[in-house]
Amino acid sequence: MTSGEKTEQETPAGPAKPGKRRIQLLQILLVVNTVLVIVVIGVVLGIIPKPSLRTAVAPLAESFSPRQASAYQTLQDNTNSQAEDLAKQLSGEKPDLLSSTGPAESKNVQLPMPARPKMVSWPEAEKLLRNKDFGKAMELFQQLVINSRPNTADELVCDYFSFRIAECLIGQANDGQARALLGNLSESASPVIRAVAEFKTAELDLAEGKFLNARSHAYRSIASLGAMERPMQLEGDCNFLIARSLTSKVRSFKTVEKFIRWPGCLSQDPFHGLDKNRLRAMLAEGKGLVTPRAFGPELKISQDPKTPGRWEITCSNVTAQELLNQFCDKAKLEISWLNTRDNVIRRPVSMHFRAISAQKLNEVTAGMVGLISRFTLEKAFIQDPMRATTAAKQREMISNEAISAWRLFFLRFPRDPRLPEAHFALAAIREWNGENVEAQREYQLMAKRFERSKIAPYALLRSAKIKMAMMDYTGARTDLMDLLDMYPDHPGVADVYMMLGEAMEEAGDWAKAARNYENLSHRNLSASSRTAACLGTGRSHFKNNDYDKATKWLARYVAMLEEPNPKEYVDAYFMLGKSEAKRGNLNVAVQAYHRGFLGHPAAKVRIPAINELAGLYIKQENYVGAIKILNMLGRERLTTEQACTKALLEAQVFRSIGLVDKARSILRMELSRVNDPDIRSQIGMGLAGCHIASSDYVSARNILMEILPSLSPGENLWQASMELADICIKLNSPDQAIKVIEPVLASNCPDPIRRKAASTLGEAYLLKKEYDKAAFAFSGLKNYTDPLKDQGLTAKTSGETK
Repeated sequence: MTSGEKTEQETPAGPAKPGKRRIQLLQILLVVNTVLVIVVIGVVLGIIPKPSLRTAVAPLAESFSPRQASAYQTLQDNTNSQAEDLAKQLSGEKPDLLSSTGPAESKNVQLPMPARPKMVSWPEAEKLLRNKDFGKAMELFQQLVINSRPNTADELVCDYFSFRIAECLIGQANDGQARALLGNLSESASPVIRAVAEFKTAELDLAEGKFLNARSHAYRSIASLGAMERPMQLEGDCNFLIARSLTSKVRSFKTVEKFIRWPGCLSQDPFHGLDKNRLRAMLAEGKGLVTPRAFGPELKISQDPKTPGRWEITCSNVTAQELLNQFCDKAKLEISWLNTRDNVIRRPVSMHFRAISAQKLNEVTAGMVGLISRFTLEKAFIQDPMRATTAAKQREMISNEAISAWRLFFLRFPRDPRLPEAHFALAAIREWNGENVEAQREYQLMAKRFERSKIAPYALLRSAKIKMAMMDYTGARTDLMDLLDMYPDHPGVADVYMMLGEAMEEAGDWAKAARNYENLSHRNLSASSRTAACLGTGRSHFKNNDYDKATKWLARYVAMLEEPNPKEYVDAYFMLGKSEAKRGNLNVAVQAYHRGFLGHPAAKVRIPAINELAGLYIKQENYVGAIKILNMLGRERLTTEQACTKALLEAQVFRSIGLVDKARSILRMELSRVNDPDIRSQIGMGLAGCHIASSDYVSARNILMEILPSLSPGENLWQASMELADICIKLNSPDQAIKVIEPVLASNCPDPIRRKAASTLGEAYLLKKEYDKAAFAFSGLKNYTDPLKDQGLTAKTSGETK
């Protein structure tokens, strides 16, 4: 060591200069800045893992139980997802909206997890939840969870706050994360928390159409409520949800009309109105009666010494098969497992009941795993609806279970405010099963018992529809009139008037039916009701043979149509054509038929309409048009009766234009194809007409005398009788003509036919020179009697008088 170096080493260090300190501080800041830049670049390039809020949230769960930490994992994952989206925005990337495990619509829900305790108001959080301000309410409940974390005695209160958070998530349509929280809460140490969590899950399943899953969760909620010392309204809500789920499942098997609207809220909040002390007491009630899953299975079965026939059950994580087998063995019951799946009957169940009947235990245990229990006094049958061999058997099984569920609901909760909906649902199930008599009785019972219910008028309406289907039109009219009298402001009053008109129409009282339809049209309820009322009014007048009014209302109906309905459009125009033809307006009738064909009617309606239009052309002596329209039937598949009608019309056309032989050949060819007596009689009348046209009266008389006994009373019989009477007069056989024509006058024939028959009878008496009888016949008396014969005198002819 040199002297210079030694001197420098031994020299004591003095105070640092100010300039040197600033240089050192700048060097430190430069190093820190460099490290931060490197970290940021590493995060952006993916070399260093992205920062997560998990490190801030993880310490919060250190004092929680493993189940609670799992419950909050969902919230932490959502917070991490939001942090990742923020980092992507800072780096210029677009956030991945599909990266989360929850549903896509839940991305708009923010779940910030507070990092440290902060004073918040518990009543304020409850108030926000009641006011459906779910976002702010959830923030407060999350902060309440953080505040309760240090105290291990508040574990049940934390579960309560978590349940409220799940309700907020459901209110924000974030069902995925809500299900995760509820699934963890179903393992809570508090029975009431387990019960409400299972019930909320059942409501979610019901809303998504998972009806049998909803039923299973509702039964699990009932099993959790068994540990409570006092009965709760939630058990009634569970029973209602079970029956409703089964009803909806039965309805899914059939295409049915619009069902009633179920109550919007299936349950009341069991915690509403409780102060903190009462809430803590409820949460702690029944705690520890069911052993946690970690301690393994446990099963205790004993008879209740206080109540005969009741049992005390403590079951923890025991398979449904083992529980029911051991219980039935102790209760001396025979149990049968009918076509069940092994993986279903081995599902673990947990429950505690202080006093439960054997029937309810079988029902709840089977329902918890998705099975159906049928219980008798000595036997229990366990069935699996998913193992039914056919859909019909599955529907029958579930339908019977739904009926049983509603009956049990009536017995267990006789004062429940939802009894009207329950009775209506039971009646609907009966109706869907084809049990119309039982369904109608149930509807009537519901309407009389719950007159002030909103669905009472719907029950009367359904009862009336069933009675109409059973052709009890008088009873249907009574129900509908009661509905209008008791519920004049019913929103379905248009349907009531329509059904009332249909009931009168089907009963044959067309005048009253027309008045009901007209009343509906004048009420001006809606455009659809007015058009339907116009059609019903026109149809009723048409059936009542009031063709003037029928034409008026049918024309009004077709004028109101914006877009032609294929069926009603066609029916209205064809009916209008028939009405105009009856009034003698043949040109208008032909136009109406042509407009009806624009609606593309089905063959069942189209073929008779073509024959009717051909008949109108024949009346107009437009034989070319008649042949053209009849040729359209060459492309149709005709029944025997339709082919006969076509042949008769063709023969009438050819006979009218003088081609009698051709007309006769058409009818004889058709006669050789048919064996039906009625159809052969119609063809015989056509052949007789051909013989009359060719003046072969003897052949015509022989044919008419042959077919006359086989004709049924009606227009064909009257027409054949009058033609035969005319032929007899031409062949100078007045006695035979009188014998044939008198039954026509004694019948209920229309006035035009009666006048023509009276004229023929008068001609027959003139031919016999019985002028007094001829005078009475020509006078058109309906029941002709010989006045001289009634006085015991002999009628004298004019020649004898001379």
